[in-house]
Amino acid sequence: MLSKLGVEATNNSFFDIQRCIIKSMLAVQKLVTSSPHSFELYGFDFLFDVNGKAWLLEVNGGPSMTANTKEDSQLKTGVIDDTMTLINVEGMYLFKDIDSRETKRSLEGSTLSIRVKRCP
Repeated sequence: MLSKLGVEATNNSFFDIQRCIIKSMLAVQKLVTSSPHSFELYGFDFLFDVNGKAWLLEVNGGPSMTANTKEDSQLKTGVIDDTMTLINVEGMYLFKDIDSRETKRSLEGSTLSIRVKRCP
């Protein structure tokens, strides 16, 4: 996409995706159950047309974290890392028996499950 449309058009397309995600969440915010002790991960599926316009296909509550390829594994590992950073998991939780190599291996062909223990 970058090589075909250039930096500015690509950035505009991804800005449009961000705007679409925000508007989608605002549209259903009264329907989404919230709790200060949990969070939910949503998967937004977009399709780009030949002009670089992004079209929202669907929104998945609890998207699959199963990885079928090396690239998929890298993407989903990044999603998990970004999610843990966003919720500040290092400041709130202690990981037990988790190591980054185990996490990466567990993503290849199976769903990742992380067990956390609340700090006292």
